This record gives sequence, structure tokens and C-alpha cells, in this order.
Amino acid sequence: LKPLFDLLARAWNAILGVLGMGVKKMETPEVLAQRLIDQLNAAKPVYNNKVRETSTLVEKLRLQIDGEVKKIAEFDRTITALLSDNDASNDIQAAGLLNSQKTLEASVAATKDQLTSSEKALENIKEERARFFSEREETLAKIQSSLTKVKSAEIQKQIAELKGGFQVGDLKD
Repeated sequence: LKPLFDLLARAWNAILGVLGMGVKKMETPEVLAQRLIDQLNAAKPVYNNKVRETSTLVEKLRLQIDGEVKKIAEFDRTITALLSDNDASNDIQAAGLLNSQKTLEASVAATKDQLTSSEKALENIKEERARFFSEREETLAKIQSSLTKVKSAEIQKQIAELKGGFQVGDLKD
């Protein structure tokens, strides 16, 4: 029974070897280059999405700050109006609005900090994207150069084979 298993194992290894040679033949420089180009092209939208999402966040934070600053100004006008009429009940209402205004001012400060860090992140992502695109162009140029060399070598090989096939004196006149 063991010799049968050994024979089957050897047959399986032979089949895998044949398949491996077929795969190796399928992986020509052109196929490998195209796979690398496809990977590079697939990464482009990732960088663009990062920039777009971070830019959107920065813009939303700016809008949020603008809206909150307007609310603070509105609170300030309302508080001033309530305090100017010398009514005690309005003073209590003004105190509540003043607390809301302070909370909103703290929120604006926190949002400004977040905006600053988001703007730095956006700048870093843009630099990273520029670096990627630069490296991508270099890689594409190297791939093209390598493919040109491979094609040139193949042509040289074919010419050598053609020259080797025709030897002087082979033909009888």
C-alpha cells in the first residue's frame, strides 16, 4: 500500500511541476509589467479619495466654525438686549444664554483645534499623493525601459537564430 501512495505522490508532484512550468511560461515580462501597472493604477483612486474626504472634512469644520461664530454673535446681541432693559426676569434668561454662549465658545475653540490638525493632515496626504504619483511615473518609465530591453533582446535572439540557420557553404550549387 505504501508504494502505491509513494507513486501517487510522485505523480501529483509531476503534475504540479508541469502546471508550474505552464504558469511560469504565462508570466511573461509583459504580463508581469501589466500586473504592476494595474496595481499602480488601482492605487490612484485611493489617494484621490483620501484627499477628497479630508478636504470635505476641512470644509465642514470651517462651515461649522462660521455657523457657531454667528450664533455667538447672535447670543451676544440677545444678551445685551436682555440686560439693557433692567428687568430681573430678563437677567435670569440672559445668564442662561451667557452659559450657552460660553459652551459654544468652547466648542469653537475645540473645532478650531480640530481644523488645524485636519489641515495639517490634508497637507500631508497631498504630499503623500504627489510622492506616489511621482514614484508611479518613475516606475512606469522603468517598466517601459525594461520592456523595451526585453523586446530588443528577443529581436537580437531571433536575428541570431536566423543567422545561425544560414551558413555559407550549406547550399550546393
